[in-house]
Amino acid sequence: MRKDLTDYSYTASILANEVNITPEGLRYYEKRGIGRAVKKENGYRTYHPQEVVVLRLIRNLTRYGFSLKEAIDLVTCEPFEIEGFLAALQEKKEQLRKKIMDSQFILERLEQQIDIVSHIDEDKGKVWFEEIPAFYYLEYYTGVYASTKKKLSQLMHKWMELMPIAYPMPILTQEALEKGENTFASGGFAIDMEKLPDSSYFDDEYCRLYPEHLYLCTISRQVNLTGVSINEPSVQKAFDTMRQMHLKVDGNVFFQSVAAFESRNEINMYYKILIPVSPQ
Repeated sequence: MRKDLTDYSYTASILANEVNITPEGLRYYEKRGIGRAVKKENGYRTYHPQEVVVLRLIRNLTRYGFSLKEAIDLVTCEPFEIEGFLAALQEKKEQLRKKIMDSQFILERLEQQIDIVSHIDEDKGKVWFEEIPAFYYLEYYTGVYASTKKKLSQLMHKWMELMPIAYPMPILTQEALEKGENTFASGGFAIDMEKLPDSSYFDDEYCRLYPEHLYLCTISRQVNLTGVSINEPSVQKAFDTMRQMHLKVDGNVFFQSVAAFESRNEINMYYKILIPVSPQ
């Protein structure tokens, strides 16, 4: 004869084992209204078998990203409404989807950096062309520190929170090049156009969208410099190649930071140089 579910009872040790928690953990849940025990005449505390379902649900919710308090509140709220439970799940789904997308973006950035760094020695001195997709750029230092401008400082901090999806990339403007300046580059961050989270990260005063463009690229090692120098041999080779091919600089030059090493005597910076070019 089949017994009714209510004929069964779990001891504390059995219930704790069923949901893979310690007896102390079970007492923690009890204090918050989960896993309420019934004390038998023999003094043993027993639990309804359905408590296993509730405790496993809470475990699932925490795996989705809910805090333990949030998960307990969801299953103990009164009055319980399925619409509210569903809304909480949907909101967590969107948060988790964004987290997965961010993780994918971070993985892409890591793979790109690994690819560049793994070829530093063999690519140093080499020049190649690369079609760079559109990206947003935040220029935060132009001889005046961002900390002196509240709005810019706040925007810079927002972009820094996106690292490494947003990545450091000093800029040497075309105007500075034409003036013969070659040892200073303004500080900035770049982020691929489709990866900017929302419009709150963009400000017309400090940000700019650079469209997809053809760049002449090289790897440059810069040592103990207060700025970025285009006098370094590999960079000069890139400019020489550009002139030999009857190309011209068609915009601002970027210095993508890819590696760094600091010893007692010197600081070594490795940059991927991006020179936008077009026919003369």
